Amino acid sequence: MTSLRNIERNLFKILIVSFIVILISANSFAHLNAQATYNEAQNKIIEAYKSILYAEENGGNITNLANMLNEAVQLLDMGNYYSKINSTLASKYYNEAYLIAENVSNQAPNVAKEGMINQRNAMIFFIFQISLLIVIGYLLYRYLPALYWELWYRTHKNWKIFRLKSNKRKAENKGSSYKVDEQIAIFALIVVIIIGGFLVSNYFLANLNKNPYSSLGILGPNGKIGDYPKNLKLGQNFTLYLYVENEEGHIMYYQVLVKIGNATSIVNQTNYLNVPPIATYSFILLNHQNETRKITLAINVTGENIKLIFELWAYSVNQNSFKYINIWDQLFVNVTA
Repeated sequence: MTSLRNIERNLFKILIVSFIVILISANSFAHLNAQATYNEAQNKIIEAYKSILYAEENGGNITNLANMLNEAVQLLDMGNYYSKINSTLASKYYNEAYLIAENVSNQAPNVAKEGMINQRNAMIFFIFQISLLIVIGYLLYRYLPALYWELWYRTHKNWKIFRLKSNKRKAENKGSSYKVDEQIAIFALIVVIIIGGFLVSNYFLANLNKNPYSSLGILGPNGKIGDYPKNLKLGQNFTLYLYVENEEGHIMYYQVLVKIGNATSIVNQTNYLNVPPIATYSFILLNHQNETRKITLAINVTGENIKLIFELWAYSVNQNSFKYINIWDQLFVNVTA
């Protein structure tokens, strides 16, 4: 009777454990197969970008994370492109972008922690270098003159010595050895100061960008400046290349908005064209990094001297939105039916 009860209890426990496992598996499966929307993927990418920015500020090596997130923003652009053509394919791209950005967000804290450790170690090593330099400077100041005279004696001990007859000459040479000692000590201190200045500047100014800037360039179908399309048919596909460069001193999240204007459309360093873009291209670029990307466009309006405008925007953490950063480019094309 007792053994039967034990069997019943064990079966009951097995059923409970199996039920819990099934629930966990079902939730995980549902999560993996959930289709993210554009806004969800975009918000997750922005969250990942902020986490990478924090890791970079703390000295982390964010190269791999930046490359992963750059892939995510390109998938987001693909989803945006197919959103009006194939919603199923668009959702697939959104979901892939979401999962990559989520992975980046999960890895970024560990990268930030490693960066903090590296920064601490760098500070300790810097203090050690300065302390060692001070000790070496003191030893040189204290003992270098004596060492100099010791070496001088060893190299000149076979010289013959003659007595000077002129008392005036003796007076002029009196104390000359002390002047040499001072010159040697001063020279040693100058060398130490120069090395110290180099160490300090290398530690504090190595990653300083004095003139931060971003660049946007439009290249022709051959990937070079020139040979731009001038006469197009309505809806005809044509190829260009976007060149974006980051010299801002930190990782940047860029968007290039492609817009269509006319002869009266005004775009300058303060005003962007207030019309919906016909295409958006996103870039995650590290400091000192650039990318040239092939794009395919089509214009669905006809006219002469149509302005094809390219505006460079960047995500602002302070404003929590993308901001026009006063950089643009434009091409003039004729489009006929």
